[in-house]
Amino acid sequence: MAGIKAHRLITLVFGLAFSLAAANAETPGQIQALDREWAQACVQADIGKLDQLLSDDLTYTHSSGQTQNKAEFIATVREGKTRYRSIDFQQSSVRIYGNTAVTNNEVRVNLTVDGRDVSVHARFLHLWAKQNGRWQLAAHQGTRID
Repeated sequence: MAGIKAHRLITLVFGLAFSLAAANAETPGQIQALDREWAQACVQADIGKLDQLLSDDLTYTHSSGQTQNKAEFIATVREGKTRYRSIDFQQSSVRIYGNTAVTNNEVRVNLTVDGRDVSVHARFLHLWAKQNGRWQLAAHQGTRID
């Protein structure tokens, strides 16, 4: 009888551990949703949301080659030096490696930079890292397609 109780207890513990792991496992769709939240925060100039989504040690490389850290990127959005009018996703793929996720996206971006309207067809790679229980964008690398 003690053996049966121990077996049931072990089965219960492993079942709960598996359920918790499955509940905490992100799907590609959940990571893609983070990319869309980032895009929406950029378009809406939602500084609070950007601050939440971006890692403190962010490296943000624009398709122009300019690289910024988190504070610099947020400042350009806050001050209106860069105003994202739209970010439209054409294609997207996700790979998840434990607490890291990589997204590859093809986008069309309409923005105003220093008062000049710009349209960019680009690919960007995002590196999302799960830090302190939440996903944050740790790196952005943009490449112009045409």
